[in-house]
Order: sequence, then C-alpha cells, then structure tokens
Amino acid sequence: MLTWIFLAALQLVPTYLASQECEQILQREGTFYLLGYFYICEPTKFELRDYVLAQAFRFAVGHSNVGRSITLGYKLVTFCEQPSGCTAKALEEIERNHTRGLQIIVTIFFSGAELPSSFKNIPQVNVNDQITIYGNLFKRNYEGALDSLMSLMKTFQWNLVGFIHSYRPELKDLIEEFVQADKREMCIDFKHSETFNGMPSVQKISTSKSNVTVVIDKFDNLWYMKKAMEKLELERFTGKQLIHCCIQTIFDLQGIVFNGFHGTLSMCKKSRPLPGFLEYLLDMSVQDLGNTTVKALFQKSCFSCSVKAGFVKPCKNLDTAVPVDTNAGSSASPKCPAGPTNICRSCLTSLAELDPNFMMYSFIKKLGLATEEMYRKQHPSLPRNGSHFNGDQFQEFIIANYSPLAPVNQEPFEACYWKVSEDEEIELLKVDIDLERATSESFNPPERTVRVQGGETITIPPSYCFRSCHPGEKAVLHRDLPQHCCYYCKPCKPGTYGNGTAFEKCWSCPQDEWSETGQEFCSKKNIVYLLWSDPISLILIALAVSGLMLTISVLALYVKHKGSPIVKAAGGPIFYCTMVSLLCSFVSVLLFFGAPTAWKCKIRMPAFGVSFAFCLASVLAKSIWGLCAFTSQVGKPTKLQTLLYQVILGAGPVLQCVICCGWLFFEPPGVQNFYPTNQTYLILKCFNETKTGFSFLFGYLCFLAFACLLTAIRGYSLPKYFSDSQGICFAMMTIFAVWLSVMPVLDSGCGTYIEPLFVMLILVSSFSCLVFLFAQRCYIILFRPNRNTTEWIKKSTYEYCQKVAENAELDLQFESSIATIHTST
Repeated sequence: MLTWIFLAALQLVPTYLASQECEQILQREGTFYLLGYFYICEPTKFELRDYVLAQAFRFAVGHSNVGRSITLGYKLVTFCEQPSGCTAKALEEIERNHTRGLQIIVTIFFSGAELPSSFKNIPQVNVNDQITIYGNLFKRNYEGALDSLMSLMKTFQWNLVGFIHSYRPELKDLIEEFVQADKREMCIDFKHSETFNGMPSVQKISTSKSNVTVVIDKFDNLWYMKKAMEKLELERFTGKQLIHCCIQTIFDLQGIVFNGFHGTLSMCKKSRPLPGFLEYLLDMSVQDLGNTTVKALFQKSCFSCSVKAGFVKPCKNLDTAVPVDTNAGSSASPKCPAGPTNICRSCLTSLAELDPNFMMYSFIKKLGLATEEMYRKQHPSLPRNGSHFNGDQFQEFIIANYSPLAPVNQEPFEACYWKVSEDEEIELLKVDIDLERATSESFNPPERTVRVQGGETITIPPSYCFRSCHPGEKAVLHRDLPQHCCYYCKPCKPGTYGNGTAFEKCWSCPQDEWSETGQEFCSKKNIVYLLWSDPISLILIALAVSGLMLTISVLALYVKHKGSPIVKAAGGPIFYCTMVSLLCSFVSVLLFFGAPTAWKCKIRMPAFGVSFAFCLASVLAKSIWGLCAFTSQVGKPTKLQTLLYQVILGAGPVLQCVICCGWLFFEPPGVQNFYPTNQTYLILKCFNETKTGFSFLFGYLCFLAFACLLTAIRGYSLPKYFSDSQGICFAMMTIFAVWLSVMPVLDSGCGTYIEPLFVMLILVSSFSCLVFLFAQRCYIILFRPNRNTTEWIKKSTYEYCQKVAENAELDLQFESSIATIHTST
C-alpha cells in the first residue's frame, strides 16, 4: 500500500519538480549488496528509533568487511529523500540493477514499513525488537526467562500465583514451560488469556487468593488492564504484586506506564551494547545518512532539555511532531549542547543499547562470512564483482543457514522494579537479587523487604501456601483453594514413609529399604552374603586351605621321591597336570567369599569348571595311557595311542573353556539383589549362575567323570601299581553322589545357602580326587617303603602276567575239549 502511495505521489508531482535532482540515497560499494529500508521520516514525525536502526545497519555492514576480499555493500533508503517521490525512484533503480545482475541484493533489512511486492523473492529480514525472516518469526531470546522467573519466586518464597498471558508465537514455548512448572514448583491459582479486554484480568487479580500475578506478554495485557483500571477508577492493586515477563527494551514501556503499575517487577533483558556504536551515532559526519534532510530533521529533534538518567522517556519532546517538508534540508540546524542535558547523549545512549542493534550486527557479520564462503565454493576463478553469481542458489544457501546466524544471549535477564512518578515517568531500578543462584543479601523474609538500586527498600507481599507436610505425613487436598494448592496432613501408615510432598499418599519403601510406622524415611535393609568372618565361612576356608596344603604336600612328596617306581608310574606330566588342576580348584573356592562383584560372578564358576575339567581330563588320560600300555602288543603305547591321551589331556579343559566363553558371552552372570518376602534383609548374590551356561558346564564335567568311571572299570584288572581304577571308581562315585544331592537346591536359585553349597560341592569333588587317587600311594611311600621298589613292582607284574596266562591256558584247554567232543561225535 505504501508503495502505491509513493507511486501515485510521483505521478502528481508538478512538471517543474520532475526536473529537480533527487537527493542521493546513502550507499557503499561491494561485491554484493544489502538493502536497508527504514521508515525514518513518517508524514508527521521523525522516527528516532528507526534512525538508530538504520545507523546500526550502516555500522554493521562497515565492520563486516574487515579483512575480506568478497565484501558487502549497502543501499540505504530512509523515506526522507527529497523532493517527494524520490524514494520510489530510488527503489525502482535498485530493483532494475538487481534484476539485470549489476548490483545483486542478497538480503533486505527493513523496519517500520512493508516492502514492495517486487522484492518478494529476495531474503527479507524485519528488524525491530525481534527478527523476522520471510514472515517466520525467530523465537526471541527467552531461553533464560523461565529460570530467571522461577529464581525470583524462589528467592521471595512465592509459590501461589495467578497467571495471565497472551498468545504470541515468540512466547509460546515460554508459556508452555511456565504452565509445566506449575506441577513442580508452584501453584497457579488462576489462568487467563487476554483477548482485547483487560476487565477480566483486573477482576481476577483483585479477587485472587494469591498475592502475586505473573503476566507473560508483550505489553498487550498491561495496556488493556490500564484501560480497565482507568474505567474502574482503580488507582492500583492493593496488596498485590505484578511480575511482568519480559522487557526486551525499556522503550517498550511507552504508552502503558501509569501510576497503577508502580511497584511492578519485571524480567528485563540485559542490553548488549556494540563497542563504539554510541560514538558513531554522535559523530556529526555520519548523521546525514546520505542526505541533508535526515541530518536536519535529526538535529531538530536534538535540543536541550532536563534529563534524569534511567527514565524511559528522558525527554518528552521525543514524541513531538517534526514536519517533513522539502525545505528541511535547507533549514538552519540548531546546535546540540554537550553534557548530560544533551538529548543526543541521553536518549541515544539508551537507543544505542537496544538489543536489535546487537542482533543485526552479529547477523550481518555472519552473513558476510557465509556469502564469501558460498561465492568461493562456486566461483573460485571468477572476478570479484559478482556479475556472474547465481542469485537463486545464493538465496537457497542463505535461507538454509539463517538459523545459525541469529545470536544468542547467554545471560539474558535481571529483575527490575518499576518506580512510576506522578507525571507517569518510569524508572527501572535493579533489584538486589542474584537470579542465577536464587539468593539476595538484602532480602528480609520476616519483614518482606528487599533493597533496590539506589539504596531504596521496598516491601513485597507474601504469597505462600503449604505445599508439603511434616516428614512422616501425607498431603490431603485442601477444599478452600480453587486448584487445591494447599494441603492438610495425615500420618503415614506402617510400611510407608512421607517426606511432606506426596499427594494423598505415602511412598512405599524401595525393595532394599524398610520403615516402621510413621517414619519419615526408610532404612536400608541388611545386606546378606557369605562374609569372610562368618563361622561357616571360616570352616570352609579352613577346609580349602587344608586341601591346598595337602595338595602341595603330595606334590612335594612325589618330587622328593621322583626316582621311586611308584612316582614313575604316576604318569609324569599327567601327574603334575592333576596337581595343578586340584590347586586351582581349591583356590577357586576363595572367590565365593565376601561381597559378590561383577568380575567374581563371571569367573568363579568358570574357574572351577575349567580347573576340575583339567583334573578329570588328566585322570582320564592316565587311565587310557595305562590301558594302552598293557593292551599293546609291543608292551608300550603306540604313537597313535600316545597321541590319543595327549589330545584328551589338552582337549578336556579347552572344550570347557569354550563352554565358559559362550556362557559369558550369551548369558553372563552378574550381581543382583534378591528380596525375600517380609524380611528386613536382602541377599546380594550372583544371578545366572545356575542357568543354561552352568548346565552345559556341569554336564560336561559329568561326561568327563562318567568317561573316567568307564575307563576305570575297564582297567580294573590291571596291576594296581599301574592303575588307579579302584581310587577313580570311589572318587567318581562320591562326586556323582554329592552332585546329584546338591543339584535340586542349586536349581532353585534362592536362599542364603547357595554359596556355601557351591563351596561344599567344590571341596568334596576336589578332596575326592585328591584322597582316593593319591592316599594309598602316599601311604606306601611313607610307611611301606619295601613295596616302593623295582623288585616288588616286578613281582606284582609277574603275578599279574601269570594270572593272565593261567586264564588263557584254561581257555585253550576248554576250547580243545570242545573240539574233541565235536570230532568224536
């Protein structure tokens, strides 16, 4: 619409004015161009705020080109160009050069007016107190607003509040987060969404049982509430506290401030001033923005007045109309006095710290980097004038990269107190509160006072409701509050506990804890496991140590008498393998004592399984070696038979290792708490120790034990000095008896006796092999040395051979008699 007005005005300008030369727009050369489109000269006034935004745009573009070969230029349109119609002409020329690819406009920054439709295909950034790109509003920087607001309420001990808000896209997330906080930290007495009528909000605040009302909006609600309060002739809310969130800049308060809002607290966004920008604004050489009209109008708005630092309107004449006419550029420019009364210094100091200036500066700086990166990737060898640049591709690139261009304020908000004077001047005073830590050194909870900037002390009302009960009690709904924010309390029943925050119930104790009647906490249950100091543990450890000592003693005895026939007949390396495996079996018992850990649970059963499998494989290998020796025609095992017992000796433990590795990989044991019903203790034990993996481990041991038993029976007739058949049979039978009796208990997997049963099983198995295999031979070595001689061994062997020969002779005679009988018939 504005464009059509200017085009129509251009057609109506007299012919003699057409020949007049237009004031030139301010521009700067560059590889690419940004268009600044700021509505500074309105029909009835000079818009100082848009003037500062235009200067910030100019300042930002100048700083974005430092140290860069691909630069950004700009063209700045202010609507102050004279004579009338020159603004439209300038826009036509800019559009024409852009369309022809002579001066490519990559982004348009505008404020105060809508862009002509002819520029709709160029990325557009609307700069006010927020940034809008292509009509999509960036969420204003409210990331820290909720935390700051909750810190304020926590510091002043407020947990019962009213809530008024307006539906704006940039406030949506903040409103939703605040409503969610209702469930955690506070009670919302009422919720109201303003719809162009402040009367319901005023009535709700006045009648609410909460003394604090949070207003989240962009001053819409406050403006409507102001009108409603004036209509009701209500000067201010007595005993009520308004908290407004959030003020982006103090200039947002113009038009809504009046005495009724005195004492309001706000979340004020901290300013992010640009270094050097204020000095840039006050530099007389840059105030014209390319034409004398702007400079003249600016200086007409810049004259002496009484100023008080901190006021939103340091000079009321800022709203005074400054007519825009064709002679503005030739009018005399008043001199601006220096010092604190200079409106340029006082007013521009506040305007220079507006957050949009910082946002636009950061945006343009990053936009320059992105433009150069895009250009170099696509045109590494082209001249740096942008004449062959693909504008459509650039637009796609920039649109995809707009989000990271937006700056983020890491510490955005502080608490401010509204001090409104009788003539409706407002002063924002910082409240003495650390929002980051939710503390205040000057806050006095009993008197409800706090200090603000300047040393003044203010009084704030309480708005607190008991949301928790005494420990050991449960909270029950209070009937008088609309949203049931307050409770009354009842004692907790036995077996539960209450910390004062539970709603209509007490919490049940966790499985690992227990409590008495009416307790405020649960006590940890006693943890039960096989302690080293338990009497049964001491007995089992003594047996394990005894087994170790006996095994070492047998080994030492055999080493000492290694030249004797009995030791030589023990099998040599096979004997040592048996001893090592028994030592490992006894040592594995120690892994069952003490608190179970992950590594203990994983290795203790595999350690026994592999050790005992090695022991049984050694026994089986020795038995097969003896059978082969006495059944061989050459009087000693053949190479194949020797290889057989060596394979058995090696494969026995290896296969068990494979089983254990599969167990640990597919179904590894671990530590777990087991909770017996109605008991004050819990059992800390390993789980998955009696499942599928253990079944395979135990099944393999049974297979080896059964193989040992078969070979022992097969070699029962061999000389006892070369065969341990009797001892093997007794050992294996004992092992089978113990295992079969213990397995049902182990399979249940519960109770406090699992670890002792495992230890007993290991000890009995190990002692069976040790005693039945070596006790008789040790007895002969120690007490019957006359039988540990070569002559005695030869004598025993001769008797065995004679007995075998006699049996063979009887067979031959029997066969001969049968043959005789058959012949005679």
